[in-house]
Amino acid sequence: MNMRNLAYLHLALVALLAAAPAQAYIGPGLGAGTIGVILGLLGSVLIAVFAFFWYPIKRTFKKLTSSGEQDADEDDDAEDGLEVAEERK
Repeated sequence: MNMRNLAYLHLALVALLAAAPAQAYIGPGLGAGTIGVILGLLGSVLIAVFAFFWYPIKRTFKKLTSSGEQDADEDDDAEDGLEVAEERK
């Protein structure tokens, strides 16, 4: 370790040892809020990942279990929706 790094280390140690207490109070509401935010973020990420993978899986199951008549009905429904959207323009 060269002298410059040693000087920085000593300066950092002096700064840490000379720090005064913050005299701050963190109440139980802030802790509960923090836990709520963390759980909310984790939950939203898990739901997003689940939704990302669920639609292709659901579509595959629907293709495997449906008959040709249902597919034709679904196509007709989609065309009806398109016609309604064009009429509103």
